[in-house]
Amino acid sequence: MEEDFVPTVRRLMREQRYFLAYLLDGGVKAVAGIRTGEWLHSGRYLEVEEFVTTHASRSLGYGARFFDWVLRYAAEHECSQVRLVSAVSRGDAHRFYVRQGMSHDAHYFAMDVPRDRTG
Repeated sequence: MEEDFVPTVRRLMREQRYFLAYLLDGGVKAVAGIRTGEWLHSGRYLEVEEFVTTHASRSLGYGARFFDWVLRYAAEHECSQVRLVSAVSRGDAHRFYVRQGMSHDAHYFAMDVPRDRTG
């Protein structure tokens, strides 16, 4: 998996307008995978696909500082909304997102595609 990380990020950047952003302060403190998209019903948005703060950097303000940067980036790219998907089990992360002003707007459904469904 680790050996696939850089080639995967480069492919996503090339094919899907994905960017990997990070906050540096004497080392990497937080990382976010972001891309812009657009929906017919609500316009242009910034999708945050990964938002991770290093364990040692949690509760020190780095996450909030980085989230503020994400909002500025979205505004600079004419996005009307920031969207973020987070696993159901990530309660601490959910509380952080709510503290940043996010609301729980939708349910995100997922399922693995069965390999025998070719038809």
